[in-house]
Amino acid sequence: MKNLLRNIERIPCSGLPGDETALPRLFGVVLSGKGAWEWRVACRLLPALVGLSVVLAACSPATAAASDANTKKTAQPENPKVTAAPEDPAQRVKWARAAAKAGFGPAQVWLGVMYYTGQGVSKDAAEAAGWFRKAAGRGFAPAQLILAGMYQSGEGVPRDAAQAVHWLQKAAEQGDRTAQWGLAWAYEKGEGVARNTAEAAVWYRKTTEGTNSAWAESTAPFGAQEEAVAGCIRAAADAGLAFAQVKLGDMYENGDGISKSSADAAIWYRKAAAQGVVEAQINLWVCYSTGEGATKDAAEAVKWLTQAAQQGLALAQFNLAVVYTKGEGVPRDSEQALKWLRRAAECEFPAAQSRLGLKYLTGDGVALDAGEAVKWFRKGADQGYARAQYNLAVSYASGRGVEKNPAEAVRWFRKAAEQGDPNAQYNLAVCYASGNGATKDPAAAVEWLRKSADQGDPSAQCALGVIYISGDGVGKDAAEAVKWLRKAAEQGDAKAQYNLGLSYGKGEGVPLDRVEAYMWLSLAAAGGQGDSLLQRYQIARDMSQEQIATARRLTAAFSPHRERELANQGEQ
Repeated sequence: MKNLLRNIERIPCSGLPGDETALPRLFGVVLSGKGAWEWRVACRLLPALVGLSVVLAACSPATAAASDANTKKTAQPENPKVTAAPEDPAQRVKWARAAAKAGFGPAQVWLGVMYYTGQGVSKDAAEAAGWFRKAAGRGFAPAQLILAGMYQSGEGVPRDAAQAVHWLQKAAEQGDRTAQWGLAWAYEKGEGVARNTAEAAVWYRKTTEGTNSAWAESTAPFGAQEEAVAGCIRAAADAGLAFAQVKLGDMYENGDGISKSSADAAIWYRKAAAQGVVEAQINLWVCYSTGEGATKDAAEAVKWLTQAAQQGLALAQFNLAVVYTKGEGVPRDSEQALKWLRRAAECEFPAAQSRLGLKYLTGDGVALDAGEAVKWFRKGADQGYARAQYNLAVSYASGRGVEKNPAEAVRWFRKAAEQGDPNAQYNLAVCYASGNGATKDPAAAVEWLRKSADQGDPSAQCALGVIYISGDGVGKDAAEAVKWLRKAAEQGDAKAQYNLGLSYGKGEGVPLDRVEAYMWLSLAAAGGQGDSLLQRYQIARDMSQEQIATARRLTAAFSPHRERELANQGEQ
């Protein structure tokens, strides 16, 4: 719930080319909960702006000449006379290039946009960054703002948080509130610059200057105190700044500097959502879905989620796919679910890529295609998404969609396991135990089994119990074996139930108890486990009818339970 995006589509573009007070409002800043600017989404909204004839008209040769003449007289170009823009994208590029070479800042920005989006030219983020840099160097605030975003995302330039802050500060010093808010956030979180809450407070206050805020006019010093920060943010929120409204909602939600209140958080999220702020819309979806701060309403939740998804937020698109799959607030619709899942995957959302890969692997709503599945698994895996790494590892281990390669399977299992994926940890343990794809190492197998078992994975718990019975890689310990077998058996693992039944029947690790043995062996038999019925028969020969009846009642009353929901189990 911590991504903030100003909706540029709701902000009218009334300024003429060269109007540096209008263009900054067209570019949104996205803030994550960790304070990083996720600019990629905002940048992808730029194609919608390329068709603005008023801007493109300014890129005409006549405009370029006028701009060049004005530039020689003053530091900032004046507004030239606007003529009609051509319809042909290539001609638009020609006009933009002529004006850009003449030093007209807006034209340089829009030429950069054309290269970024591939409008009339081949896509080239590096070339785009070059034109943005030219405009930024001339002091054009919109270009500075965009260039800061590119340095933050690493698109067209090396990722460099310090450079991002450098250009953000230049735009902020020109009075751009978007930049001021982002700069304040950077100082608050210490991203790209040394953490400095006092400096953050200064920039937060600047975002309120020029508003009707009584707080902004107060004479109280704006230091690093939480009360001062909260006062500044409230003043900006009261003035209608969407950034501040979302921030204030977050503060109420988390009790950050003010009394915690889910209801007040929802109020401010709603105000920002009405202005088209994506983060507020996704937050409202959570509020209405969970009933936190608002009356639970699945239909209202979907409404806000859909608005966020339609703005291109991959997180919202992914969750909207889940909503259509489950039929929460909308009728179940597999086509809509697939549509939104694919959009999220194409926006490089790794969870969506992994889920889409599974659909191709199983033929769920798409033609069965293991190769296509591997393609999507790899996309998510390359982004470091553990579940995608696990799925790719399974593909290499099984040879589905890719040539079988045990060593490569182990490599991807390890990547996912190191991120804490319990299934990957279990499979990596199996590889070490068997020597398949890795050097056989019983101790390493036990280490990874324990990591998975500690997360509640029943297969790992059962395997660990069996290892303590055999002593392979650890010292034999019947009591420890029973501890792990019981954990898995209570979750319904038939193999664990079988071995636990044998332990009770033999009195190994636990006192001899034929009733318990009979019950666990009955459950194992129902799960199709080996010679459970034969073992139960042998136990029953030494039991009374009353004991057998008790064991049967216990068996009938048994209900498996998960220790806890495993991470990402929905994608297994």
